[in-house]
Amino acid sequence: MSELGIHWASPGLFWVVGAWAFVALVVVALDRRGAGALDRLVSSALQAALVARPARWRRFSRLALLLVAGFAMAAALLQPQMGERYVATPRVGAEIMIALDVSRSMLADDAAPSRLERAKAEVRDLLAYLRDDHVGLIAFAGRASVLSPMTPDKSFLRLALDGAGPHSVPRGGTKLAEAIGRAVTGFGDPGPSQRALILITDGEDHDSFALDAAKRAAEAGIKIIAIGFGDEGGSPIYVRDPESGARVQIRDVDGRPVRSRLNGDLLRELALATEGAYVPAGTGVLDLASIYDAHIAGLTRGEIDERGRTIRDEAYQLFVAVAFVALIAGVLLIGGRPPRGGTTAVLLALLVVATAHAPEGRAETPPEDAGLEAQADVASEPAPSVAEAADVDPRERFNRANARLAAGEPTAAAAGLRDARREAPDDPALRYAATYNLGMAAVARADAEAAPEASLAALHEAADWFREAVALRPDEADPRHNLEVVLRRALILADELARQEEGDLEAALDAMIERQRGQLGRAASLLGAVAGREGLDEEAVLAQLQPAFASAATEQRVLRADADALAERVVREREAILRMAEDVRSPEDTLRAAQLEGVLVYLDASIERMGGSRRQLRLRRPERAYRRGASALGELKRSRDQLRDPVAQIDVLVAETGHLLERTGALLASDRPAATGAAAPARPAFLTRSAVEEDARRLTDRVGELAGRLGIAAEQAAQTAPAAPAQPGAPDPTALREALSAAAPLVVEAAAALDEATNQLGADEVRDAFSSESRAGRALADAQEHFFDLARLLAVAADDQTRIAELAQTDEPAIAEVRDEYAPMATELQSKNLE
Repeated sequence: MSELGIHWASPGLFWVVGAWAFVALVVVALDRRGAGALDRLVSSALQAALVARPARWRRFSRLALLLVAGFAMAAALLQPQMGERYVATPRVGAEIMIALDVSRSMLADDAAPSRLERAKAEVRDLLAYLRDDHVGLIAFAGRASVLSPMTPDKSFLRLALDGAGPHSVPRGGTKLAEAIGRAVTGFGDPGPSQRALILITDGEDHDSFALDAAKRAAEAGIKIIAIGFGDEGGSPIYVRDPESGARVQIRDVDGRPVRSRLNGDLLRELALATEGAYVPAGTGVLDLASIYDAHIAGLTRGEIDERGRTIRDEAYQLFVAVAFVALIAGVLLIGGRPPRGGTTAVLLALLVVATAHAPEGRAETPPEDAGLEAQADVASEPAPSVAEAADVDPRERFNRANARLAAGEPTAAAAGLRDARREAPDDPALRYAATYNLGMAAVARADAEAAPEASLAALHEAADWFREAVALRPDEADPRHNLEVVLRRALILADELARQEEGDLEAALDAMIERQRGQLGRAASLLGAVAGREGLDEEAVLAQLQPAFASAATEQRVLRADADALAERVVREREAILRMAEDVRSPEDTLRAAQLEGVLVYLDASIERMGGSRRQLRLRRPERAYRRGASALGELKRSRDQLRDPVAQIDVLVAETGHLLERTGALLASDRPAATGAAAPARPAFLTRSAVEEDARRLTDRVGELAGRLGIAAEQAAQTAPAAPAQPGAPDPTALREALSAAAPLVVEAAAALDEATNQLGADEVRDAFSSESRAGRALADAQEHFFDLARLLAVAADDQTRIAELAQTDEPAIAEVRDEYAPMATELQSKNLE
C-alpha cells in the first residue's frame, strides 16, 4: 500500500514508468535543442514574420500534457486499486456420499488388478469432477463404517480411500442395506442441494432387505447411482500374500472354490426405487465423464456453506481518463485553435467511453447447460429431406419413420426420427419415443453392417440414444435393459477386434517395458530439472514445471490403462486354458497357464506402482515418481521373465548385470573425488546410492528366481534317460543336460554375489558392492557360455576383447576414475578369451 492509499496489483510493470521517464527526458531535450537551433538560424525579430510558430506557453503546455498522458497510461498498466469491500461467495454444490464395497468378493481379479483396486482408482478419478460438492465415503461389507464424513476436502477423502480395504469393517459378508442406511444417517437433515449416493459394489447381498432401505433413501430425497463391478458369469476370488505376492484362491467350508457374480438385477432395482441410475461397469473400461454428465452434473446445486472474500476496487479508469483528457487538451492546443468538429467528436466519444465505470468482475455468462439440447439437435441431426414437406406434422413424420424401420430401412428411418424429434421440442412423449427408436434403428444398422468396426460404431451410437432415453424417462425399464444388452454386445465385439489386432503377448510386454522406460526417462528429466535449480525457490520452480508434470502424469495414466487391458488379456488366455478338459490339455498348455499366472502377479504389481508414480507426478514429487516408476519397470521385467526359457533369461540377466555395474561404477566415480580433492564428475540427479540399491535388489530377485528354475530343470534332466537327438541339427539332450548341471551352480553363485552387493550398497560400501557385482557378472557370463555353440562363443569373445580395448583407451572421466576397479575384471576376461 502506498502513501496515497493506492495498491498496485502489478508492481512487476514498474519498469514501464521508468522507460517512459527516459522517453520524457529525450523528448524535452529534443524540444529544447530544436528551439535553440531556430534561434541560431533566424533572429528573433524575423521569426515572427517568417515562421508560424505557436506561443512558447502553448508548446510547453502541449509537451507537459503529453508527458502526463504517458505517465497516466503507465500507471494504469500497474493496475491501481483503491478501497476494499466484502463480497459473499457461498459454496454451491451437491451432497454426494460414496459407498464402497470392501468385502472379500471385491478381491476377485476379473477386473484387473481386482474389483476393489479398480473401483478405488475410478473413485480417485471421479473426485476430480466433484470440485465444489461435499463428498463423503463409506466402506461396507457385513457392516458399514464412515471413513470420511461429508466434506469439501478431497485430500482427506483420498487418504481415507487409499486405506480402504476388507480390514476397514469389523464384519465380513455383504449387506447393502447397511451402507444405504448409514448413508441416510450421514447426510443429516435435507438442505437446498440435491443428495446422491454412489453405490459401488458387485451387487452381492446377504438378505439385508436392501430394497426397503432404498425406499427409505427415496423418502429422504436421496438418489442412488449404482455402479456394478464384476462379471455376471462369475469369477474366482484370490487373496494375495503381502510378503510373497502369491495368489491364494478362496474356498468355502467344503473346499470348493468361491465364485463371485455381478448381481445387476438387484442394483437396477435399487436405482429405480430412488429414481437414480444403474451403470454396469462390468470388467471393461468405465467412462467416468459420461457417468458424471448423465447422472451427477444434473443434480440440483444449493448453498452448502457460507463463504466470502475481500476484494479491492479497480482504479485504473481514473488514470486512463487523465491520459485521454491530457491527450485531447494537447491536441486542442496545437496551432492555437481546436481541430475540426469530426475529430473533436471522436475524441469526446473516446473520453466518454474511457471514463465510463467498468463492470466489476467478469460479465455474466449463461448457465452451462443452456442450449445444450438444441446444440445437440442442430449439430448431430441433419436437416429435413426435400421429399418431405416442411409443414408435415411431427407425429406423422414419426409414423413414417417407424414404417421405414419396420420395412428394414434403418438409415432412412433414423433421418426421419431425427426430424420428428427436432420438430417436437414441446412434446415430451414424442421426443422420448423418437429417442428410443433411434437406438433401435442404430441396433438394426449394427446388425446389417458387414464390417465389425462399423457395427461397433453403430452399437456405441445405440448406447448413446438409449442413455438419453433413460435420462428422459428414468422410470422406464425397456431403455435400461436395451442399454445393458447393447453395452454387452459392444464389449464382446470390442474384445474380438482387440484379439484380432493384438500381437503375441511377449511382444506386447516388450513394448510396454520400452514405454515404461521412456516414462522413467521423463521422470528422471523432471528430477534433474528440479535439482538443477538449487538455490531458487522450490515452489516457484515446481510451479514453472507444472505443465511438464501434468503431461508426464497423463502419459503414465495412459500407460497404466494399457497395462490394465494387457492384464485382462492375460486373464482371458489363462482362463481359456483352465477351461479346457484335462484329457485335452497338453503339458505345454499346463506350462503356459503357470507362466501366465506368474505374468499376472508381476503385471498387477507393476500396475499398482504405475498408479503410485502417476500420483507422485500429480503432486510434483519427482524423486518419488522416479522411484515408483523404476519399481514399475522392474515388475514389468519380472513379468516378461516368466515367458522366457532359462537360456534366454540368462542372456537378459547378463546385460542387466552389466547395466547395474555401470551405474555402480558411475556412483563410485562421483564419490572418489571427495577424497582426492579433484573436481567431481557430474552425477545425474536420479543416480543415488538408494536408487542403485533398489535396482540391485530387484536384479537379485530375478537372478534368484532363475537359479530356482535352472535347479529344477537340472534335476529333471538328471532323472531323464539319455536319448539321441530326434533329428540332425536338433539340440543334443546329453549336452543340454551337462550345460544345465554346469550352469545352475553358477547362477546360484551370481544370486549370492548380487545379494551381497545389495547389502553392501545399503551399508554405503560402494567399492565392495562393485566387486560383488563384478563376480555376479562373471558367474552369469560363465553360465551363459555353457549353452553357446562354437560360432557364438567366438563372437562373444570378440565382443569382450573390443570392450577391453575400449576400457584401456577411453579418456571418459567416469571410466578413468574407476579404471583400477575395472582392471581385475578385464584381466580375468582376457585370460578367459585366451583359453
